[in-house]
Amino acid sequence: MEHKIRIDIGDFHLETEGSEDAIDKRVEAFKELVKIAMSAPGAVAAHQAKAKAAKPSATPSEQTAPITEDSVFAKLYSKDGKIVKLTHGTSRASDAFLLLLLGYRINAIEPVPVGHLLASLRHAGFSTKRIDTITVGIPKEPHELFNKLGARRAGTFKLTQPGIQKARVLAQEMVDKMV
Repeated sequence: MEHKIRIDIGDFHLETEGSEDAIDKRVEAFKELVKIAMSAPGAVAAHQAKAKAAKPSATPSEQTAPITEDSVFAKLYSKDGKIVKLTHGTSRASDAFLLLLLGYRINAIEPVPVGHLLASLRHAGFSTKRIDTITVGIPKEPHELFNKLGARRAGTFKLTQPGIQKARVLAQEMVDKMV
């Protein structure tokens, strides 16, 4: 009998399926990896700093967010429910894909469902029924720019660190053109 399981421990995630014995082995290995990662020098302090930064402050006047690079890029996007839209177009679908993943990240929607990305790409003027027709145009070397979990329309996408950097370069180019 096949089973599925999903475990989230802080920033660590495990999604697996298979027999009960196979899942038990994977869960144990996952727990060990989390222990090792959290015992690394500075790991607990970094996790606590991230958790502290994520907590809202007590008063609305203290909730004013500092201006970050991402807040400058926020003018490139609009949001319609859970769908992020580009306010300024780009001619390359692969660039639009990376820019949209950055837009979802700025709007704290990660990982991004395939259906949301398809709707965003259609709004940006790219008619596609399959996301892989766009992602095939994105170079995979030297580092992956995004991760995909799941299959077909049930899949989700998330930028990797090199992908975030690449998307920020593209966003900066668009902001520079706007000025």
